[in-house]
Amino acid sequence: MRRTIPLLTVILALQIGLAALLAVRKDPLAATTPQTPLIGTSLQSVDHLLIEGHGSGIGAAAGAAAATAPGGANATAPGGASATLAKVELAKQDGKWVLPDYFNAPVDKFKLNDVLDELSDLKRGLPVATTSSALDRFKLMDDNFERRLTLSAGKKVLSTVYFGSSAGARKTDARTARDHAVYDVDLATYELPTQASQWFDAGMLESDADALSQVDVTTNAQPTIELLRQTHPAAPAPAPAPASASASAPAPAPTPTPTPAPTPAPAAASPSSGAAGVAAKSGPAATTTAGTAPAASPAATAIAAATTGTKVWVDPSLPSGQQVDGAHVDALARDIADLRVDGILGVSAQPEWQQDHPLLTLAIHNDQHPGQVDTWTLSQPLPDAGSGAAASAGPSGTSTSAPSHGARPTSSKTATRTVGAPAASPAGPKASAPEYYVLKDSSEPWYFRVSAATGKQLLDAGAPTALLTSAQPTSQGSAHASSVRGAGRARHRRHSAAST
Repeated sequence: MRRTIPLLTVILALQIGLAALLAVRKDPLAATTPQTPLIGTSLQSVDHLLIEGHGSGIGAAAGAAAATAPGGANATAPGGASATLAKVELAKQDGKWVLPDYFNAPVDKFKLNDVLDELSDLKRGLPVATTSSALDRFKLMDDNFERRLTLSAGKKVLSTVYFGSSAGARKTDARTARDHAVYDVDLATYELPTQASQWFDAGMLESDADALSQVDVTTNAQPTIELLRQTHPAAPAPAPAPASASASAPAPAPTPTPTPAPTPAPAAASPSSGAAGVAAKSGPAATTTAGTAPAASPAATAIAAATTGTKVWVDPSLPSGQQVDGAHVDALARDIADLRVDGILGVSAQPEWQQDHPLLTLAIHNDQHPGQVDTWTLSQPLPDAGSGAAASAGPSGTSTSAPSHGARPTSSKTATRTVGAPAASPAGPKASAPEYYVLKDSSEPWYFRVSAATGKQLLDAGAPTALLTSAQPTSQGSAHASSVRGAGRARHRRHSAAST
């Protein structure tokens, strides 16, 4: 009996210890309390994001963001198939987010802030699965995932989040590196692209159209059009013209007089009477009709601006007979202010881009940046990089390169400056429509890719035939000319009637 008691005591102690161990042991596959933040750290201090992606969700055009898996080897998808691991890095430098692997281009801060806000709001719901086999099935393994997001601050990893298969509309299966359970979160994998061009700030050249004060436009083989936006002070109302016997002075109020009995007029006087009646009708009526100028004409716009104190576009160096079409210049200003680019081609010019033979050059002055002139050069790249022919060469093969920054071509200073239709294309087969255009901004280090539609819209808006129009007489001049012609016709009728 005495031997049994110690043995039972040992067994009891082992049972108590095992129970305590089971009580404190944490199941690695157990779920976390629901409705807790998925990323248990503040994202305010994050200064580096690494987004990696496997498989079909990447796309072939990963561009500069595509890279091999760590260690220099391609990642291997389940089943032995080789799949490229694409990645894109976003880093915060000097307080601004940039893309280090994409020529240090600026990041679209609005898109990035939206993604960071969504990540902060992600919650753990009820676990979808808690087994190790489920992680592979939902593509949440270390070597099998749709997206892997690594958040860092000062080279210290704050959190790593895996995003797997889709769980519905804008829902994805996800887990963190510390979790072994699968959760549904409200974030789609397409909101975490692995292409740097989709994180790039495509609107970095946008500005305020009302802040543009001057735009100098140089097109292929045409003189420069210097468009200045000037504010005309409100002019006082013109004084009324002195009254005259035949002018439009107000007649005195008629007094009622007894109407005499009608007497038949002589037959010879009938033509004279009819001519006088025609003359009486033709004077004021012709003046009123001719005095109404078209509402949309540039002359009427200039007169209205001069009397209301608004801003109008002018070109002081235009010859007589031509004037600026303000409505079309406003359209060009809006195209400049709203321009969005498709991506970045590089930081060094390539010969096939033909930047030395631009189709359009714009020297832009902005009131928000006094003293700074941004020069845009838009060129059409060669369809074949091996072709030596310049697609934008002028007639007779002469070069049509734009002047350097701040310079003006000598042809724009000549007295006989006439802007008309664009120069004829050089002889040869007609060039096919370009797939894109190349744009360079003198204030930025990058060469931008512009879509064919955007480039053509900018070229059409900057065409001389769109910006300039023939000068038209003012409404007062038209009215005066019509009045003179009407009076001349009336005198001719009276003379003919008297001679008969």
